Amino acid sequence: HKAGFVKNGHGDLRLEHVFIDGGASINELSMIDCIEFNRRFRTNDVLSEIGFLTMEIDQSYKNTVKADELMLGFFDYLKISSEESYAILNFYRCYRAMVRAKVAMITYMNTDDETLKRDKRAEYNTLIDMAFIYSIAMLKIYSIAFCGMIGAGKTTWAVKFSERFRALYSSSDRVRKASVSNEESSYIVPTGEGIYNEERSLEVYKTLGSLTKSSLKAGRISAVDASFLQKKHLESFVSQIGCAPIYIKFTADEQVIRERLASRTGGLSDGRLMHFDDLYPLSKEIPADFEVDTSHCDDPMQAVIDGLIKLLDINVETEL
Repeated sequence: HKAGFVKNGHGDLRLEHVFIDGGASINELSMIDCIEFNRRFRTNDVLSEIGFLTMEIDQSYKNTVKADELMLGFFDYLKISSEESYAILNFYRCYRAMVRAKVAMITYMNTDDETLKRDKRAEYNTLIDMAFIYSIAMLKIYSIAFCGMIGAGKTTWAVKFSERFRALYSSSDRVRKASVSNEESSYIVPTGEGIYNEERSLEVYKTLGSLTKSSLKAGRISAVDASFLQKKHLESFVSQIGCAPIYIKFTADEQVIRERLASRTGGLSDGRLMHFDDLYPLSKEIPADFEVDTSHCDDPMQAVIDGLIKLLDINVETEL
């Protein structure tokens, strides 16, 4: 309490309780509708208050930018930068997500309105997924590398994972394109040439590491979409965050990858069939904490979840 981490605050700080005075200019932020009837209910750990608010921001937006910017400012203001504080933050996020999930399910079970039932079921599923990733972040703020050969499916599932579980999504393709023009431009060149030369590639992985470090400082697990085909790329990435990521290596049968690359047109990735013979041998050397074979797996997302649960030795008593 003396350190300023327990305050007589709001007690139920949600998005609907943040009032912006001044419209677009945002002259002043106010909090409304606090718990007035009982001071004890609104005297709380400040991380519980901000955790509830950022949990709701995560629920409302599929990207993590708004919540993370708020958390970075909050941590900077209170001079917080410890693993223990990140764990406590995600404990409160997990707890609040579970409470809101319970409320959603109670509503689901006590209504005959089919539209409301559908909405509350979807809300429940979202909140349970969020609680799952927060519970992992209570152990450690991990960066998860969705790596592997082009055409193996890493980008598809990194995007789906980040949207479903509210992880920060960062992509080597996006960083590379942004450094020269925009995501719409195409740079299909021979392997290792043009914007894919070694110097630029090392800078791309360094930037990915910087983006990931920012998410770690906000208490956020990140999903990094990049091939990591060479050891020096990993070293450039790790130089920014100080520790290796969890490697989920995406694979597929050689013929399946060839077919996918042959049919690929447009899109953010410039990887094409012409690059297969150069990159496929390198993909065999990529380290992996576990693998997901997208040409044989019926549900790659469930394979990712099961792999993380097993790798991190998480005790799960009920089906996710």
